[in-house]
Amino acid sequence: MKQNLLKILNTVMVLTIMVKNLYDAYWLLNDPVHSMDRIVSDDYCVILGWLSLACAVLILLPETYFTGYLLTIYKMLNVIAFYLVEEKRTAAFWEIPLLVVAILLIRYGHSFSKRYLWSDIMLEDDNE
Repeated sequence: MKQNLLKILNTVMVLTIMVKNLYDAYWLLNDPVHSMDRIVSDDYCVILGWLSLACAVLILLPETYFTGYLLTIYKMLNVIAFYLVEEKRTAAFWEIPLLVVAILLIRYGHSFSKRYLWSDIMLEDDNE
């Protein structure tokens, strides 16, 4: 029971990160001029937008899950750095919890993979 509940929780967190990547892709690809307030070039904003879209697709597949999350973390760190350069500390602060979730999800693995690791962190067994 606990393992199924944790799998559902993992799936919800994966979908949250995926939706965030899709939102970032939409935001960066549709309005690159106002996306980063001209801190970076429009071309780099478009590259980050396509990277966000690629991350969302890579996260869904168990074979490319790890790569998708590494690219997501790279993108989030870039966005946090841009926000800090612009002195938008509140926006940078709101990126940090999603960054922590992405880092944790790398450890736990894809919920549909055979190498699923939620059971490794459980201290007690359901049969007890």
